[in-house]
Amino acid sequence: MGNNNESNMAKSDGFGAGNAPKESKVKKLLLNNKLIILLLLLLLIVFAWGQIKLNKANRDADKKIEEISVSYNLKFDSLQLASKERMSKVFSWSVRSELIRENVEQVAVLINNYVQEEGVKNVKLINPTSQMVVLSTNKREENRAFESPELLNLNQLEVHQTEETLIHLIPIMGLNQRMAILVVEYISEKNVTK
Repeated sequence: MGNNNESNMAKSDGFGAGNAPKESKVKKLLLNNKLIILLLLLLLIVFAWGQIKLNKANRDADKKIEEISVSYNLKFDSLQLASKERMSKVFSWSVRSELIRENVEQVAVLINNYVQEEGVKNVKLINPTSQMVVLSTNKREENRAFESPELLNLNQLEVHQTEETLIHLIPIMGLNQRMAILVVEYISEKNVTK
C-alpha cells in the first residue's frame, strides 16, 4: 500500500492539486495563442467602433433628410401660393375685360368655370359701393351683404389665410374707380387630400 500512495502522490505532484491541470491548460492555450487572441480583441474593438460610427452616420443622414424635407415643403408651399396668386390675377383680368364690356352673363360663366379648377372653393363678385355680392358660385350668397366689409377697402390684391381657406381679394379697376371686388377662396393645401 505504501507504494500505491507514493505513486498517487507522485502523480498529483506532477499536475498540482485540484484545478491545477485546468489552469495550466488555459494558461498554455493563452500563451500559445497570444496573437490570435490579440487579433480577436482588436477585431471586436474595430467592430464596436464601426457600429458607433454607422449609428452616428445614420442619425446625421436622418437629420439631413428631415432638414431637406422641411426646406422642400416650405419652398413648395411658397411656390403654390405664388402660383395661386398669379392664377387669381389672370382670372381677374378676364373678369375685368368682361365687366368693361358690361357682359355680366359671361362673367358668371367665367366664375362658374373657374370654381371647377382644382383647389378653388368659392368665387364671388362684390359691388364695392353697396358691398353686396353680385355673383357667386354659392347662389345663397348672391344679393346679400358681404360678410367682411372691412376687407373691401383695398387697391391691390390682398391675401388672407385661415386654417381651411386661402382668400384672395382682388379689386377690379375701371378707368377712374373700382368696378368690383373679386373674392377667390381656395382650399388650404393642408386640407387637400392627395
